[in-house]
This record gives sequence, C-alpha cells and structure tokens, in this order.
Amino acid sequence: MEHYLSFIQKLGMEDECILEEKVMDLGRDEILTLLRRLLVSSSPLTDLFFKNVGVTNDASQGVDVKNMIRVKRESNTDAESKETHITLFLNKSTKKVSFVEVQEDYANFIFSFLTLPLGALIKLQNNKSFLGCVDNLYRSATKVSSDCFKSEECRDILLSPKLASFFGYTGNMLRVDEIAPPEGFCRGCYSCFWNFNIECEASDCVHSVKWADFRLLNPKSPEGITEAGGGYAKGKFLVTTDLCVSQLSASSSLQTVKSQDLSFSDLEMKRAVFGEMQALDLLRSAVTSKTPIDDVLNIFGKRRWNMNLVAKEEIKPLD
Repeated sequence: MEHYLSFIQKLGMEDECILEEKVMDLGRDEILTLLRRLLVSSSPLTDLFFKNVGVTNDASQGVDVKNMIRVKRESNTDAESKETHITLFLNKSTKKVSFVEVQEDYANFIFSFLTLPLGALIKLQNNKSFLGCVDNLYRSATKVSSDCFKSEECRDILLSPKLASFFGYTGNMLRVDEIAPPEGFCRGCYSCFWNFNIECEASDCVHSVKWADFRLLNPKSPEGITEAGGGYAKGKFLVTTDLCVSQLSASSSLQTVKSQDLSFSDLEMKRAVFGEMQALDLLRSAVTSKTPIDDVLNIFGKRRWNMNLVAKEEIKPLD
C-alpha cells in the first residue's frame, strides 16, 4: 500500500477516485502500434489506449540535432582508428549536402543500422537516443532491482545486446559485439544426418563414420567460410541526405539531381574522411532527423571533416 500511495502522489493525483480501471486485450496489431508510438511519442500507452495515433506529441519534435551532436562529441575523446573516404556533392546555393558517393564499406556501415538491437543503439548513444520513451525503458532496466531479473545475464541481454551470428561486417565502426556462430556435432556422416538414413547404427553410419562436427556457413562469404566478417553490399553507391541508397550509375546520379531540382553547375565536389566519431553522429541523427547526412556533415565543416576541394570546374554527368 505504501508503494501504491507513493506512486499516486508521484503522478500528482490527490484524489484516487478519479482513477478508472480498464482491461484491454493486446493482440499483434496493438503491440505493433505500441512499438511505433514507443519510438516517437512521449505518451505511447495513452496513444494506444485512447486511439491517439494521429497526435503530434512526438518526442523527437523540437530536438536540436546540432546541439545534441555537439554535446556528445565533446564527451567522446576516443581516437578514431577506423576511417573511410566519401565524396560529397554540395549545393553551392544552399551550402548543404545534396548526396554522397561511397564505396561498399560505407554502404555496409549504413545498412548495419538495420541489424542493430534497440538496446545496443541506446547504449552506443550514452543512454540518450531521443527515441520517444525508449530511453526511459532502457534506464528502467538499469535501475530495477536485480531480484526482478532471472539472472544478471538476463539484464545484460537487455542492456548490452549483441548482434546475431553473421549479422556484423568487417570493419564495424560501431563496435557492437557479435554472437559467436553455433557449433554442433552429429552421429554418423553429413549425408546420413541430413537424409535421416535409418541404416545408421548407434555407434557409426553405413559409411563407417562415428561422429561429424558441423558449423554454420557465413552467408556473406561466397567461399562458404564459417568465420564471421564480410560485408552486405558490393560496388559503389549513391546515398542521398535522407539515407536513400542506390547503386551508383549515370542514371541514378541524373535522377537524383533532377529529383532535387539541381543543375550540375550548382554542385561542388569535395572529399571527406569518415571515422568512428562521425559514425556515431550519423547514427544518432538518423533516428531523430529526416536529413541525417546533411545535419552531420554541415555541422562541422572543413575544420572537423578534413575536406578538400577536388576541382573548381563544373561537375558533369557520368558517362
């Protein structure tokens, strides 16, 4: 009862008679709605129970992405050990990034956002993801008594989740650990194991094999290796400031220029070095902004990004 009264007072309610008990059945649709609102809303449960899905109380609205990134960078003093080079195309008139051309290592980095567990994303951003109420959920897991968890390992699964086996890529800038690929063994040889050969004896199979070890193959490796690593993508890519990725070609470049109502004479090309600190900046901005690349690249300019003007001549369409 003491905890109940303390909770009521914390909510600012003086009269408990204003409370009403409501029982709801939660199905798949309700869970998905709650997940969507959890990522953007400051009151996800209210939105779900009172059908306020169309409300605009998004927690990310009004977030100053520039100041948010600056604060994080000042507290991050780790040296950058992993870097990649990208080519920026800036609009001379607006002084903003229109799109970037990247190699497959940068494409692997961007696509890796899709593999990140939610808990890992919040941990990478120092428990301040600005993702609706998710930060509150993460902090709750850190503050709830260990007696409420089946084991300390269960708490670690929530607060420091790892990537599934083979979900990572070589040169991972975000340094998220990956679960080791599982290993196993079977009685007999592979042929008998997969074909359920009923002629196998208890000690060995019809091919006189007693035991065989097996490991999962890495789907990112054309050679069929069992070690982790590799990448998701191959080739060169064009990435717009809102993280739309397409294979680099003359048609994709021309389509991007037309869609942004640009002219080639308005574009200026620069080189930039992209390291671990910028990777965290982009990840943070990607979950709060509609133009994350532009937000991150235009904040720090030449001093932060080691940019060099490639050519002063007009940029021409690719052949």
